[in-house]
Amino acid sequence: MIKYFDFGNLFQLSRIEKEHFKTSLKIVSEVMNVPIYSLQNMLKANGFQEVEPNSICIDEEMLSIFANSYISKMKNYFLCSVRNIEKLSYQDITDLNEFYNKFKKTDVKFVRRAEWSQINTELIRETFMNKIKELTPKKKSLADYFVSQSVRILDILKFESQPVYKNINLALQKKVNFQERLLTRISQNIHYLTKRRVKKFSHSTIILLRKILISARYHIFVCDDENPMKRFCDSISNLLTAPIGYFTKCTYSVH
Repeated sequence: MIKYFDFGNLFQLSRIEKEHFKTSLKIVSEVMNVPIYSLQNMLKANGFQEVEPNSICIDEEMLSIFANSYISKMKNYFLCSVRNIEKLSYQDITDLNEFYNKFKKTDVKFVRRAEWSQINTELIRETFMNKIKELTPKKKSLADYFVSQSVRILDILKFESQPVYKNINLALQKKVNFQERLLTRISQNIHYLTKRRVKKFSHSTIILLRKILISARYHIFVCDDENPMKRFCDSISNLLTAPIGYFTKCTYSVH
């Protein structure tokens, strides 16, 4: 009986409904671990009006904006973690290794240094969207009911005749769940939550300081090599003779 039943129309109805998927800003905030006001500002910057956080009105066009931001924050996490790997805790190093192994591109071979270009950003996007859809309350319709029941019956019949498919399906689901949990942990990491900014001192300011200290060194303390102030000026002078690129200041800000 089931073998000759045509479920085509029911699957078509379900597919049409899924194409118009929507979620709420509150759920996006939960997955991204970003304050709602920051997401509101992101929408405004892209030409959208402010929305009510609990309203199911975030469509896939808006989700695409958030997904791009999510990937950008993951990139910041990855690059900052790699640069500061000697300062990471054991758990942070473990998460970084798992992130690289789970989200690297399939054609990447062993390399001495991990690069962002080796990461499969589309897999991150897919995991993000799956998590959003998982947390979004589903609207139940008659089509959904018949589709879910028919799929359930067909799966049971298929698994009973070929048990290997059941094991494959469970393994894939386990892998997806692990990826989601991993990204959730990473979204709590300081390098995900903050953005690294590099500020350079003015070139002209450094040149001026060099001239002042060199002058102080040879005219004020010329006869007293053991004077503590002269040694101090010598130290500062040596520091200022370093390449201009040495004088950078790293700060972190929420993004």
